[in-house]
Amino acid sequence: MTLGCVYCSVSSRELFVDAYFTINTSTQTPAPTISFREKLFHKCIVYLWVLCSSVGLALSGLTLWHIVLILCGETSIERHINKKERQRQQKKGRLDSIRYLCWVGVCLLNVGAGDNRPVFWSIELQS
Repeated sequence: MTLGCVYCSVSSRELFVDAYFTINTSTQTPAPTISFREKLFHKCIVYLWVLCSSVGLALSGLTLWHIVLILCGETSIERHINKKERQRQQKKGRLDSIRYLCWVGVCLLNVGAGDNRPVFWSIELQS
């Protein structure tokens, strides 16, 4: 769905630009007269582009968020629990920097992250 929205948004960009400038009448030159049906068509193209672009952007953000969670070996609930625990430990001055590096998406020093990458990318490890 993410790729479909992004594809629709990218492929209809030229139609959007043409439709937007056809509808926009704030220029100094007089606008050509267009029928109601043509104006409605141009408004639908603008609506399509805005809708697909915003949905594609939102879904891309959610996809990246879940990729980070998978690479860190956490669920959404664990992420929130770990954030509160990290803040609590930081107030007490007992923050373990190696254990909590994964919260920024680095996941390099996390103990369980090494096992999650091959599973995420569907790589079979030879033993």
